[in-house]
Amino acid sequence: MDFLDSSLKIPGEIEPLLGVPVLATIPEISRTGQRFRHRLNQIFSAIFIMIGFALFAAFAILSVKGVARTMAFVKNYI
Repeated sequence: MDFLDSSLKIPGEIEPLLGVPVLATIPEISRTGQRFRHRLNQIFSAIFIMIGFALFAAFAILSVKGVARTMAFVKNYI
């Protein structure tokens, strides 16, 4: 989604675009809770991406092996 964001992020982007110098910037203030939630979000995203990849790989392998053979395998364990 970052590629859709057209906002200016750093002063170096503003000067060439507008042709005027930057007089001041407002620093981003992040709280401890925000950093923790951001890190937790990154961890869960990585976990769910790995789970999604594992499911995709499992279904790809199962589709190659065939439905009948897969169902026979599943019935052995259920």
